[in-house]
Amino acid sequence: MLSSPALRAALKIGLATLLVNALFWPINRLAEMGQLDRQLRGVVTQRLEAIRRQLKEPGAADWRANQPIVGSRLCQQLNQLVNDELRSNPRGPAQRQHWRQRSLLWERINHHSMALQRLGQLLPPGALASAATPWLERLPALLGPNPAAEILDLPERQRLPDLAQAEGLPPLLLLALDDELQRLTRSAQSLALASRGDRLRP
Repeated sequence: MLSSPALRAALKIGLATLLVNALFWPINRLAEMGQLDRQLRGVVTQRLEAIRRQLKEPGAADWRANQPIVGSRLCQQLNQLVNDELRSNPRGPAQRQHWRQRSLLWERINHHSMALQRLGQLLPPGALASAATPWLERLPALLGPNPAAEILDLPERQRLPDLAQAEGLPPLLLLALDDELQRLTRSAQSLALASRGDRLRP
């Protein structure tokens, strides 16, 4: 067991090491959170492009871009950083920049985009190739690099059974796809509102 002088010396060395680390390698969680936000935008945007291709291009391969673990891992990392930052500085920039809400919205967006992709994969490739679907064409722009949500011209729900009949598709599957699309769009628009201050920062 260390004697008192030895223990005090060890504690001093430990504190000095922590101080030096804090001075020369400061933890910049906000920068890391911003980086994770950009990575999530890239991951989910690729997934939305995969959904568009699957439903609009008859010859499209089943492009399973971004395995679910990628988006989920990024969401977990973002949530941990947000928790750590808010614990250490509860009234700081993370609070003012709505990172708690943004972290929760990313979890929802990741979940709904994966559900939308799974539903799309239940339909044959190019199932909606001949249908007028501006909402689907603009889907990949929903989470562009600027924090301003794309406003999708969403399909009118009452017309989906007619669309299903015209294209020979299961109507309940199209209705389920529309449900996830509505939830995804609402979450993306909420994220854009929570992130709008990013445009004012360098």
